[in-house]
Amino acid sequence: MKARKMVLLAVLVAMGCGLFVLESAVPPIAAVPGLKLGLANIVTLLAMEWFGRKEAAMVLLCRILLTSLFAGQAVYFLYSIAGGIACYLVLCLFRGAPLWARSALAAIGHNVGQVTVAAVLTGSFSVYWLLLYLIIGAIISGSLIGVAAEMVTRRMKDFIKGD
Repeated sequence: MKARKMVLLAVLVAMGCGLFVLESAVPPIAAVPGLKLGLANIVTLLAMEWFGRKEAAMVLLCRILLTSLFAGQAVYFLYSIAGGIACYLVLCLFRGAPLWARSALAAIGHNVGQVTVAAVLTGSFSVYWLLLYLIIGAIISGSLIGVAAEMVTRRMKDFIKGD
């Protein structure tokens, strides 16, 4: 891997960690557990757009590992990795769709992954009722994150290519 590419990927991981910390400092938007903007997910979208699937997976995994260390709880890692893997798989499945739509679908996948972990950990499938609210939030926040990623991608196109 070229040094320039490695540095750009490391910057994306660092940005993702910073966005996670920033979002953690913001009070919840609504009283629904797990409902967040998902600002850190913008780096996964950018890595997928700029570098491809393998690099996006590396950025996602590094970000999850580091932010799990920040959170200091093993259970956080379980929720994050389940949501991250589901999000990543959705991004790969809908690769040809517009970025804002992929982002919204990936946010829904993320929520399904996390609620599935909650169902397993609690031993109750009643937590799936949260998906109704989480999907609505995922469509809104995922679309906004996707639009932001599109804007960054357009503005950074020449820089990323190395021109």
